[in-house]
Amino acid sequence: LYKTSSKEKRSYFSEYYSKPLLIAVVVLIVVGYLVWHDFIAKKTIIYRTAIMNETVTSENLGKFNENFTKYCKLDIRRNEAAFNTYYTNELATFVGATAMSDLQSVASQIYAATLDGMVADEKTFGTYLDNQFFTSMEDFLTPEEYQKLQPYLYVPDRKDNIHKKAYGIYLNQSPTYQTMVNDGSVNVKKPIFGLLFNSKEQERARDLLYYLFPNILGTRQSNTK
Repeated sequence: LYKTSSKEKRSYFSEYYSKPLLIAVVVLIVVGYLVWHDFIAKKTIIYRTAIMNETVTSENLGKFNENFTKYCKLDIRRNEAAFNTYYTNELATFVGATAMSDLQSVASQIYAATLDGMVADEKTFGTYLDNQFFTSMEDFLTPEEYQKLQPYLYVPDRKDNIHKKAYGIYLNQSPTYQTMVNDGSVNVKKPIFGLLFNSKEQERARDLLYYLFPNILGTRQSNTK
């Protein structure tokens, strides 16, 4: 009987099995990556805020998002805050963004109820306030919180605000926020934080205010999870 040599066996294996095996390995790698990316490593967004027309380094923004997630006593491997910058004025060209695209992105998130908060200058803030997109601070803050934050509340001087309600909070006195943006090129001198009217994360917004104003509000006793 003819015996197959080792060289012939290797040749036979290479010709008939190596390519299918290689394809199978590649498929397993791709499937494994997709499972890891979409199911295992996918993070839950705990709070989403648009920072309008402010230049923030990606490093500072990343630290802010991570530290706020930790403040909420959540695992940063499974959860993340999403504070992202958007540019809707002439600054867009300077940073390589498209103003119309960012405007549409913010609007779509608001209408989809996936955006919880916004930080903006008074002019930009007023544009969204015209459409009644913000919750009044009287309807959101507790009486004690309102009293402590009263010096920092934004009360728009508008004819339709006859009851002098506050719709935002100035962040220029927030040590936490100023640490993030204080890289020598601050564009918005008096940023205003507002809570979107259809946010599903109001208690997370409360966490955020305690995170932003630890020197005024102190430590929140029970962070939401």
